[in-house]
Amino acid sequence: CYWTSDSPDVVYSFYAAADMIVCVDLCDGSEYDTKLFVYENENTPGEPYACNDDACPNYESRLDNLFLAAGNTYYIVVDGYGGAHGNYILEVYETLDCVICPYGSTPEGEPDCYDGYEDHFNGGCGSDPTVFGSISCGETVCGRSGVFLYEGMPTRDTDWYDFHLAVGGLVTITAKAEYFMQVLIIQPGPDVPCDGMQVLYSESVPMCEEYSFEADLATGDYWIWVAPEDYDAPLCGSEYYLRVACEDQTQIPTLSEWGMILLGLLLVGTATVAVVRRRLAEAR
Repeated sequence: CYWTSDSPDVVYSFYAAADMIVCVDLCDGSEYDTKLFVYENENTPGEPYACNDDACPNYESRLDNLFLAAGNTYYIVVDGYGGAHGNYILEVYETLDCVICPYGSTPEGEPDCYDGYEDHFNGGCGSDPTVFGSISCGETVCGRSGVFLYEGMPTRDTDWYDFHLAVGGLVTITAKAEYFMQVLIIQPGPDVPCDGMQVLYSESVPMCEEYSFEADLATGDYWIWVAPEDYDAPLCGSEYYLRVACEDQTQIPTLSEWGMILLGLLLVGTATVAVVRRRLAEAR
């Protein structure tokens, strides 16, 4: 988090009567560039229990899937960037497991991340060597993700899926997660896929809400990239699902194929006429 600030602070205490997972949210209605800190039982300068600066588009702050242990008191500090201050709305609410993977979905199969985790499963262009999962039209993948520390820095578990579209058209992407998730559709580079890649679509998926969007794609190969939207949440092992639905992928005949079809119809018609003429001649 950004530590230096001349903004005034407001501090709230919250006693956890039981183990719980909560969201501490300044994003809905706050009117300035906020910062958010949480301390457990005492003030530990420079080492908060959790913190966030800019989780939301207008530089407001939010902590998702924050675990609070029973019997502890947590101090929630509403702060601002630099000297920013003003009106804010603070919400603290408990969150529950909200993702139930649809029956028949394909398990992602990646182990849960942890501090120091290196993704050799489906980390895509972020892995060395590069490695991808896959998803097809009509398939739903049930996965798990989270945020962990790598060399002391918050790092997201990003999942990359190869996706091939046989016939161009509208593709509908549907996703739901236990956290705020980001979904990208990426076109690989023509020569060096990871160096020349282009993001075609970028969408934000609200926490615990099923969200769909359409993408108009040409025939070809793509990557579908999913990851937590924030760098300070969620916990590793948090679930999501991703579903891809495509328009009818029946191959439309090419011009040459149409020619072969017409030739076949012509030959069948000619043969039919010949049979009819022969039978008429025999009848005479």
